[in-house]
Amino acid sequence: MHTYVWTVGHETLGVARSNVRWMSWNLLLAAVPAVLAVLLFHRPRRQAVLWWAGVLFVAIWFGYEAMTAVVETVRRLWIDQRDRSAGPTPAG
Repeated sequence: MHTYVWTVGHETLGVARSNVRWMSWNLLLAAVPAVLAVLLFHRPRRQAVLWWAGVLFVAIWFGYEAMTAVVETVRRLWIDQRDRSAGPTPAG
């Protein structure tokens, strides 16, 4: 049992050492939305400016495909909200 734990621990550290560069980059990229969320939703009076700054950042960083996905998601959410507020439709 002791040898197995030692082997697994040693292999895990080896994998972490050989992948530290891209894992650090992914951790940094994961921190960007967290920081934006705190900035956008902590102070309501500055929300609009920071929100559009975030949208512009996403547009520049991720390009056309990401913006298309964002616009399509917002459009679908808006349509779903509109349909729910209209109430049930009569069966026909």
